[in-house]
Amino acid sequence: MKKITLISFLLYSTFSYSTEKIFQSADSLYQLHEFEMAISEYNKIIDGNLESPELYYNLGVCYYQIKEYKKSKLNFQKSLILNPNLNLSLEGIQQINSKKNHKDLPQIFYKKWFDKIINLFTLKMWILASFTLILSLTTVIYIKYILKIEVKKVVITSLFLTNLLIYIISIYKIENDKKIFESPISTSQDPIRQN
Repeated sequence: MKKITLISFLLYSTFSYSTEKIFQSADSLYQLHEFEMAISEYNKIIDGNLESPELYYNLGVCYYQIKEYKKSKLNFQKSLILNPNLNLSLEGIQQINSKKNHKDLPQIFYKKWFDKIINLFTLKMWILASFTLILSLTTVIYIKYILKIEVKKVVITSLFLTNLLIYIISIYKIENDKKIFESPISTSQDPIRQN
């Protein structure tokens, strides 16, 4: 009997340790904005027949981030079933309901164009293009003023304006990337209200 108790205790402690590792892994994936992978990690915990309101809340927020509102709402509801006093889950459901009932206003055409131009390349590509244009602009200025070769003002102006546009786009993408949730989810935080 002692052996069975000892073996079951060791198995339980090993299993709970691995579950804690999976939970930490899911939280770190969330920090890296890998919401789909975090969802699969949270589901591994659920598949191991472990549940908690915090787990379902975290899963609900992950689904919310990838805009799967039905699954998000379902997980918030499961969280409320396990802990009816968890107000964050109730607020998450209210946030989803308001999102589903709220239709986005159509964007102005130049805003759509600007967004399409921004999304043509990644942030690294825009930075690389900016450095390339800076290098070409300094080369043109060097040729004009140091070597005293005639260069049309149009070339200099167009290079300057293109460089300025790429700089503005890079700054815009950096600012938009900062708006994404940065910290892992816990019951003491409400990342949905931060939107």
